[in-house]
Amino acid sequence: MQVEVASIVERMQAAGRNWESALDAHALAPPDADFPARLSALSEAAAEQAAAFELAAQGGLGWRSRSIDGEFRLAPELTPGMTRPGRQELWDRFDGAVAGLATALSGSSLDELTAAFSELADVSGTLASELRSSWRPARVG
Repeated sequence: MQVEVASIVERMQAAGRNWESALDAHALAPPDADFPARLSALSEAAAEQAAAFELAAQGGLGWRSRSIDGEFRLAPELTPGMTRPGRQELWDRFDGAVAGLATALSGSSLDELTAAFSELADVSGTLASELRSSWRPARVG
């Protein structure tokens, strides 16, 4: 499959912007009713990243590894040790997906990046779906 490099780069840049926007939404978010929606947006952005990396691999592009210093975290409200609503086994899987993403980012395999973003998309989407129907934020005050 012949894919134009400029088209791939454009898609990867758009996916990157959406990924950053999804992470920004989690950065300093309060524990509110929008948590499931933020997880859903993260899932969609991760899926978009996976598709962009898959397209890049098909187009023969490469990836420059990133240095991951210290513990890799997406956002404070998604960090282990924080109060995270939902089933613990899903959060354990989420934490494993984040660790897998850190490993993939520090490597050079587009296939590994695709798989890591796909797993993160799947587990964050599952969490979002479950929380939409069951989670209510605690009242403050």
